[in-house]
Amino acid sequence: MERGWQGFSGGLPPVPRATRMVLALFVAASLVNVLASQWLQLGRLSDWLELMPSDVLHGQVWRLVTYPIVAVDPLGLLFGAMLLVFVGGALESRWGSRRFVVRTLLLAALPALLTTLLSLVLTGLQGRPYIGLGPLSMGYITAFACMLRNERITLFPIPLVLSGDQLLWFEGGLLLLWMLFAGTTAPFVPEVLAFGVGLAWFRFGWVERLRRLFLRGGRGGGGSGGGGRAESRLEQLARRRRLRLVRPDEGDDPQDPPSRLLH
Repeated sequence: MERGWQGFSGGLPPVPRATRMVLALFVAASLVNVLASQWLQLGRLSDWLELMPSDVLHGQVWRLVTYPIVAVDPLGLLFGAMLLVFVGGALESRWGSRRFVVRTLLLAALPALLTTLLSLVLTGLQGRPYIGLGPLSMGYITAFACMLRNERITLFPIPLVLSGDQLLWFEGGLLLLWMLFAGTTAPFVPEVLAFGVGLAWFRFGWVERLRRLFLRGGRGGGGSGGGGRAESRLEQLARRRRLRLVRPDEGDDPQDPPSRLLH
C-alpha cells in the first residue's frame, strides 16, 4: 500500500484538533519572537524558551518542552509547519488527540533532558542554546516510519517512495550528513538523542516495556487478584461487564456455571 504522509495525493490533508493547536502555537511563537526582536526591539522571546542546559540545571525546567515552538528563520517556519500538518496530523489520527499531546511533550522533553544530563559530562554543552523543531521532528518521523515499516511512503514534497524501514535509514543518514558537513556534532546532540529515543520507543518498544514494569510494580505485581500478573484492559472490561474472558488455550469445562462469553 502506498501512502503520502497519510495517503493524500494532492492538497492539504485535514488537520486534527490537537495538531492545529500545536501548529498555531509554533507559528504564533515564531512570529512574536521575530516581531519583538527585529521590529520592536523588545528582546527575543527565544531567550526564555530555548533549551540551555545550564539554565535547566539552575531550575528553569520549562525549557525542556518550550524550545521546539520557535523557528528562527523562514525555512524553519515553513518546513516545521509542513511537518506538523502532514506527519503530526497522521500521528494524531492514529494515536488520538490525548495520546498525541502526551507523546509530543515526551518526544520534546526526553531528548532535552538527556542533553542536559550529558552536559554534566560534556560541560561544553551547558552554554550552548538549542532552539527549533528539529528534535521533535526526528521523533515524529521516527514514530511515523516505525508504524509503517512495510508500507510504501511518499515523501512530500520530495518525489521519493520508501518503506518505513528505509525512511529510518534515510533519516539517520541525513542527520549524519548534516554533522559531517558541519564538522561538529555539538549542534546536533538533541536531534541524535531524539532519533535514539524514537527508535527505543517505537522500533524496539523499550519505553512501553518500562511502563508495563512500572505499572506492574505499582500494583504489587499481582493486579487485583494478587496472582502475580497485572490485569489487562480486556480483562478489566470483562470484569466490569460481568463477562467471562475465554483464552485460546482454555477448553470448555462442563462444570463451569453458565456465563456470557467475550471473544
